[in-house]
Amino acid sequence: MIFFLLLLSGVISTFVNLDVGLLINFSVLFLLYLVSTAGMSSFGVDANDLVYKATLITHIPLIFVPLLVDGINRTPYYGIFYNPNSFGSVVATLFGFVLAVFLYKAEQKFTDNEIDSSIKWEFLFLILLAFLVVISGSRTSALTLLAMVAIGFYLIFVMLIKFNKLKPFLKMILSTLLLGGLVLLIIRLTPFYDYLMENIIGKFIVKSTRGDVLDMRGLVWQQTIREARLFGNGGNYFVTETVAASHSTYFSVLGEYGWIPFLLFMMLMLYMLYKSYKFAKNNVVYKYKYLPLLVSSSFLILSFAEAMMFKLSMIAMFLLFGNILNGNAKKGKDASFLSSGIKKIKLPKYRIVLRK
Repeated sequence: MIFFLLLLSGVISTFVNLDVGLLINFSVLFLLYLVSTAGMSSFGVDANDLVYKATLITHIPLIFVPLLVDGINRTPYYGIFYNPNSFGSVVATLFGFVLAVFLYKAEQKFTDNEIDSSIKWEFLFLILLAFLVVISGSRTSALTLLAMVAIGFYLIFVMLIKFNKLKPFLKMILSTLLLGGLVLLIIRLTPFYDYLMENIIGKFIVKSTRGDVLDMRGLVWQQTIREARLFGNGGNYFVTETVAASHSTYFSVLGEYGWIPFLLFMMLMLYMLYKSYKFAKNNVVYKYKYLPLLVSSSFLILSFAEAMMFKLSMIAMFLLFGNILNGNAKKGKDASFLSSGIKKIKLPKYRIVLRK
């Protein structure tokens, strides 16, 4: 219902501003929703597994082939992408994909005392992706990584409390702190520290001393709020009326489409986030239980300071959300079943007749 109200508001915004570009964007959004809710169900496989593997297969070469061919040939680094922020946002989204599987395997270690040996490769891959975000110099992507890690710790914490497995989790926290201290010491003695200071922390310090941490975004956002109308100012608003682009999905929707489409868009995003959270809580033994929530979080956090419409994180978020709605993701055992213990099973009664 929310989505179709959003489409209706987009059509009204198109006629109010006489802007065909707005109609095209909403048509693409409708096709994305249609594919995610109806098209994915036709594959007959675990759709989350399909989205996970397809994303890694198609994007890992885009990131690592230029790195292997040319090396780190510029600072900040962005490979074949058109700027460091776009490179960082893609890497941050992949980080969310890998982190989702890593968290599931770590959780199984604490609940079943079993560990998948492949978890070490996911851990090393996460470190590599974090390094790529640092050399990209994308502050938004770096903050997104930290936020997703914090969300991941919270999810495991809640699940282990539910199954009274908090003690091993606290041991893991202590071990993580000790390991983190060792890693920080190693980083301090390697060139990675210089990358971190120059590309991430240094940028925060320089921008803050100039009184513009948001790098002109704040001025554009204030102007957008002042001039926003019910059905927006058209697709060229940030080209002709502001000193810079919006650099935010939310303010882009507000400035171009208006308050009503913006509020409906935010309601849809929050609903998708809520459904993803419920999916993570209700699926205990399922490899991709955390995938929709972390991918949704990556899109929503990146969208604060980057324009993410129809980019990887948004497309993946819609596809995973569609899988949840139509039940096209293989669900694991329900949490209530595991917490209540083994249920009694009534066996059918048979009457034995002895014949002479």
